[in-house]
Amino acid sequence: MPDPLADRGPDQASLAWESTQVNVTGARLAGVVCPDLDGRTFLHPGPPLDVADASPPMRSAIVGALLLEGQADDPVAAERLIDRRDVRLVPSIDAGAVVPMTGVLSPSMPVVVVTDADGRQAFGPLENGAGACLRFGCHDLQVLDQIRWIGEVVVPVLDEVARLTPLNVTRIMAESLRRGDECHARTVAGSSLLLTQAFAALLGHQRSGPDVARVARWCRANLHLFGAFATPAARLLADVAHGAERSPIVTTLASNGIEFGIRVSGADDQWFVTEAPVGEVVLFDGYRPADAHPIAGDSFVMEVVGLGAMALAASPVVASQLGWSATDVARHTARMREITVEPGDRFRLAGDEFRGVASGIDVHRVARTGIGPSVNTGIVHRRPGVGQIGGGIAELPTAPFREASAAMGGRWGATTGVPPSGTAGRRPTGRSGTLLP
Repeated sequence: MPDPLADRGPDQASLAWESTQVNVTGARLAGVVCPDLDGRTFLHPGPPLDVADASPPMRSAIVGALLLEGQADDPVAAERLIDRRDVRLVPSIDAGAVVPMTGVLSPSMPVVVVTDADGRQAFGPLENGAGACLRFGCHDLQVLDQIRWIGEVVVPVLDEVARLTPLNVTRIMAESLRRGDECHARTVAGSSLLLTQAFAALLGHQRSGPDVARVARWCRANLHLFGAFATPAARLLADVAHGAERSPIVTTLASNGIEFGIRVSGADDQWFVTEAPVGEVVLFDGYRPADAHPIAGDSFVMEVVGLGAMALAASPVVASQLGWSATDVARHTARMREITVEPGDRFRLAGDEFRGVASGIDVHRVARTGIGPSVNTGIVHRRPGVGQIGGGIAELPTAPFREASAAMGGRWGATTGVPPSGTAGRRPTGRSGTLLP
């Protein structure tokens, strides 16, 4: 059988996201953007999931959504609805959305909407960047009140900004890489660039008032604000690349907390799944590895397009939080280049001789080398309501990539032994400690 990697140039699927421009076109409530949602139909991250199988933190988020939508008067009543399976969960990817961590998305939740030049659209939730959040499985009154406040106060201001000025998310991504972000774990530069443009537009059109001031304070305090814009933009870029005939390029990496799954450009909408891993992460002081919930969420789409852990060389701050040296980062980057197509031009790394990021994960290359892609991830506690207890990098299991490779005619299939890769050296390991903001 011919070697599918022989004489291979850049894959057309990955090239599709090189030229696509993504702009913010509004802020809305999710039910306006996705009319299929209702009080008991919610979007969830990752591969398809029955509500009965939701992990405890996601179940807690579902309870919060039912309370927010007025479907239950208290958590006990919400739990009964779940136990009777009166709640329907839909994979977010089916709606062109992203849902972070162990959260869900219900119609009353605020979202950011992004669009490309051809009118394709994606969206994702707008919420607090840290602390108690629904995406961490927290649903107390303060969390729900904050969601309502964002919908009532923040959404109208940001929606007006989107009407006043073009906010090109892909350009902000490229520039923030040059300023120390890798656009997943760290979005400080991206948030600053976004806010500068947004509030310059408001001031330039003489928009002011108490709500504008309140929103400015909230945005300034939200160090992860740009993530709410970057993840749906990455989803849109990946969707543009999906459906290229026979392409082995990965267009989805996502986990529902029970199963981790991938989708491949040339394999239609088939999911290839395995058990969700935990990964090697940095835990906050006082927590043990046994406390860590498996990785969850749709935000690994950042790594799909070459950002996040694939662009770690852009962010010395994130590398230092992991306890990695410059040598570790270089070794990691070399490993990621082994499993991706040739680097593109859009996203370049100052910390890697200004080469393009390692993007376009190729399932045949993963199967051949035995190297799993790495992703940046937050970690929530296995027990609902505790919230985030750490974060770091997880190297993904190769089983679904090998299965996809076999399905697409690769020589290194799901039942084939995969030799360890010796060409890129050992994988760096993190250290325990406190994860910095």
